[in-house]
Amino acid sequence: MSENIPEHIKNEIEKLVKDLNYHCYRYYVLDAPEISDEEYDRRYFHLKDLEEKHRYILPDSPTQRVGAPPLDKFEKIKHTEPMLSLDNAFSFDDIREFDQRVRKLLKSDEPVEYTVEPKYDGLAIELTYRNGLLYKASTRGDGYEGEDVTRNIKTIRAVPMKIGGVSLVPEEVDIRGEVYIDIAEFEKLNREREKKGDQRNEKRGQGGVRPRGLMHEGFLGEASRRGKEGGGKKNSDRFPEGSLPIHP
Repeated sequence: MSENIPEHIKNEIEKLVKDLNYHCYRYYVLDAPEISDEEYDRRYFHLKDLEEKHRYILPDSPTQRVGAPPLDKFEKIKHTEPMLSLDNAFSFDDIREFDQRVRKLLKSDEPVEYTVEPKYDGLAIELTYRNGLLYKASTRGDGYEGEDVTRNIKTIRAVPMKIGGVSLVPEEVDIRGEVYIDIAEFEKLNREREKKGDQRNEKRGQGGVRPRGLMHEGFLGEASRRGKEGGGKKNSDRFPEGSLPIHP
């Protein structure tokens, strides 16, 4: 079908998709929009009209985010590598025991330097991209098998449908991070529920809440590449600005 579409129409659609995804990133990830909501909507609906008229739809088109409602029943997905959770430490003794285990694994008695940072406690998610396009999204589950939440994740505009800004993309790459909801949105949700007479307060941003975004924990050790470019090895490279939202 696409071969019958005038080249200038295809070019316009492709430009609109790239343009709208860029402005989506500016708005939802950087919180620094460059155009008004009205202008974004004008371009969005122009794109939608072109797609419907010519039946030429790119897989990373922003119109594909809301084509179907999120699912409330999920299929199972096996993780390529286990999604392990962090252990808790409640005392100095716990920390000392952790340090001892680290030194034992390193087979060294030399002091170990640690970096400590706050942890965002959201919902752990794994995104799988094939040839740069979002293929699957899954929950942690039991660490070995999670639930397919691809359609639900596509409603989060901070999650790109396509990895951009790089010249070379692995055949397949897994990105892991946390889905979270802003405190302001959390409080707004509870106020709306109170007005409706619902006494239940959301505690973890679940139960039908649409999260603000997906925060990645820096990608160091978080990205696993597969295929010709990766061979299933862990990757410490960072994606450039504009490809995936990164929490500093």
